[in-house]
Amino acid sequence: MKQNNSPTEKIFPYTILLIIIISINVAGFGQGPSSTIGDRENIGIYGGPANDLAYVYTNERLFAGIRNPATLLYSDDSGQTWSPAFPFDSLEYQLGERGWGGGAFRVLSNQKGWVAAHTGLSNGTLSAAVVSFDGGALFRTAFDPYILNELTGESKPVQAIELTDHYLYTAMAEYLLRLNDTMHYGPDMALLKIDTLPGYIPGSTIQWIAASNDISGFPLYFVMDNPTGNNRLFKFYGNLLFELFPPTIDHNIVNVFTHPGQITADTVFISSFNTISQGYEIHKSYFGGFGWTPIFVPGIHQPLSDADYSPDWVSFMPISHGLRLSFPGGLISDDLGDTWQGPGLLDYGIATNPYNIDLILGSNNIGVAISNTGITGSFMNTTNIGFTNVKVNQFAQSQGILYVATDAGLAYTQEYYNPLINGYDQWMPPNGMFPVPNAGDEKGVSSVAVDPTNSSHVVCGFQNGFYTTFSGPNDFINTTPPNWNINQHLDPWVTDIRFITSSIVLAITGFKHKTYNNPSAQLVGNIWRSMDGGLAAVVVTPLIPNEYEMGNCLAIGMNGPQTIIYSGTGFDNGVSNVVVAL
Repeated sequence: MKQNNSPTEKIFPYTILLIIIISINVAGFGQGPSSTIGDRENIGIYGGPANDLAYVYTNERLFAGIRNPATLLYSDDSGQTWSPAFPFDSLEYQLGERGWGGGAFRVLSNQKGWVAAHTGLSNGTLSAAVVSFDGGALFRTAFDPYILNELTGESKPVQAIELTDHYLYTAMAEYLLRLNDTMHYGPDMALLKIDTLPGYIPGSTIQWIAASNDISGFPLYFVMDNPTGNNRLFKFYGNLLFELFPPTIDHNIVNVFTHPGQITADTVFISSFNTISQGYEIHKSYFGGFGWTPIFVPGIHQPLSDADYSPDWVSFMPISHGLRLSFPGGLISDDLGDTWQGPGLLDYGIATNPYNIDLILGSNNIGVAISNTGITGSFMNTTNIGFTNVKVNQFAQSQGILYVATDAGLAYTQEYYNPLINGYDQWMPPNGMFPVPNAGDEKGVSSVAVDPTNSSHVVCGFQNGFYTTFSGPNDFINTTPPNWNINQHLDPWVTDIRFITSSIVLAITGFKHKTYNNPSAQLVGNIWRSMDGGLAAVVVTPLIPNEYEMGNCLAIGMNGPQTIIYSGTGFDNGVSNVVVAL
């Protein structure tokens, strides 16, 4: 597609570098991971976020890259039911040194029905680029540290992937490689090793790839980071390399996208972090990266996540010629970034059906949600049966009733110990409920406790306080204290709850396993006590000189008639991890 040149763009000078293709020796290659240990069985609580979603053009199969434990899931009914894409996630393959397990960062597809995933989210030793050339029916390892070692003598993790209609590109630290359905492993797979570039700083790696849809495989773009934090953007033609300059010196380029339906790759989009404003910005170029025009995107706080294309979208998106730009959470543009619209989902992946632009699936923390009326329509959670990405935070039981606090919500069942009711049926009416309504929020429930003498009496905690019920799972009410999170210590999450008696309830707050990216000068973690079964709680946190900080867990013991309560405290950074008696 030929674009009109924008009069506001400025042509920047560029540098031409001559590149010598590296030679490598080829040894034997394995055919991909396999597992010798039996299948895992989920107890029936399904849901959780998808890191990335992608539709396959040829068969409309939907793929979801997830955090764990299955890495890649697929659905043939628009997210109602899900199955693992791999027979096993091969966590045991070669003693854990190879495999596809551990999560997926990114999932890509093309017009031919190829599917590729970048795996290894939680374990770098399982880093891999995994590919299917048949619509997702059969996957194989394209590249992983083992294969790179066979090729080059070096073992490096996969940093990024890119998929066109002709090649799967894979960045592995300093190496840039490619593969398609006809290639054999050999020297022609390696396109570049960046430590040959002028100005290369040891430790630099390729962080992102974008490529034209030309059969030659060129041009392609890549972002190279370095230990100083100043990324560099290059445009590669196989024997020529151009360094492309950012919009200004204050912009640190994070990723780059091209138009997937364009063989010239002249239309380019970059995300950059402005070191002055400390925010993300988006720019576009109609000149192949030689000059940038800013794109205004309201309220963004993450880089651009996708530049998707379908030939069946062209008539509906004439300005962009079938290109849809999207951000995590569902903010999209169909006119090259001139206007944006979105529903405000949580910050996870979205995907549009390749034939129907109004059929959109987006991920929230509960699972995958669907809209049949476009991006501004109503998104409803699908059933998500088999979507095994729920992080469990805590279990609580009393008198045969079981509650489970998860990042996708609160689960309840009264039939967990009934051998005649298994799996998903345990958590569906009339046997149970998931997620329990009016308990927690869209980021889930972090803790739960059930009264040992009354299974209808339950208190659960989340990032913004408490919910309490005295009559079972249908009657939770918000009981967050009015002074929540405005005390001397912060209250980020409720990390544990314990019934001392039916009336006395203790709860502690902290981060525990939650991300703590922005440390505050204010201390973190409180002890809350309720004397009326959870309806009203007050802070009883010890302060100076015995300052309580970062509550992680509670335990109750007896010393004769005396009740002893313990709390594990401290940050998960080696600074302070202690147990205190309350």
